[in-house]
Amino acid sequence: MTAGAVLKRVRQAARTRQYYVSNHAWDRMNERGVTLRDVQSAMASATSAAWHETEETWRVNGGTDLEGDPLVLCVVVNWDVLLVTIF
Repeated sequence: MTAGAVLKRVRQAARTRQYYVSNHAWDRMNERGVTLRDVQSAMASATSAAWHETEETWRVNGGTDLEGDPLVLCVVVNWDVLLVTIF
């Protein structure tokens, strides 16, 4: 899968709200005060994706939460989008 295809799939998942959030991601969201709406905003506004070989995830960058703060998302994309963690 290409970075462009991942970015398109993540944006689509945000629009349709068809993605999964791992328990680890929920924990990080709670620690950082990030809401699900913040995540959806970051997914919808993301501008790039890059493969992170060590973690075997895609880092989705350039998106912002509802307040305009940047959020980096780590996702796995197969048939579905799984949010693994956030920064």
